[in-house]
Amino acid sequence: MKSYGTASRTTLGTLLGLRAKGERDAEQALAAAAGGLRKAEAEAARLVGETEAARAAVAAARRDGGNVGAGGAGGGERAADAQTRRRFWARLEAEAVFGALARRVASLEMTGDPTRRLNNTLRGLDTLPLRVVPA
Repeated sequence: MKSYGTASRTTLGTLLGLRAKGERDAEQALAAAAGGLRKAEAEAARLVGETEAARAAVAAARRDGGNVGAGGAGGGERAADAQTRRRFWARLEAEAVFGALARRVASLEMTGDPTRRLNNTLRGLDTLPLRVVPA
C-alpha cells in the first residue's frame, strides 16, 4: 500500500469519520421518516374505518327510517311518527358530522350571514359561510 504521509492519513481519517457520521445521520433520518409514514398510514386506516362505520350507520338509519306504512306484526307506522323518527336520525347524523369535524379543527368561524332556504314546512339553511381554522 502506498503511503501518503502523516497529514494525508489524518485528513483521510477525518473524512472517513465524517462519512461514517453522515451515514449514521442518514440512517436515523430514514428510520424517523419510516416511523412517521407508519403513523400516517395507521391514522389514515383509522379514519377510513371511522368513515366506513359512519356510512354504515347512516345507511342503516335511512333503511330503517324508510318503512312508513309497512305491514308486519305491529301494523303500519303513523306518518307523524315516521317524520319524527326521520328528524331524529337527521339530527343525529348532523351531530355526528359536526362533532367529528369539531374534534379535528381549532375553530369554525362564520364569514358571512347565513341565508335561509324557503320552504313552507321545513326550516333550513341554503348557505352557511364558514371558515375552518385547522388544529
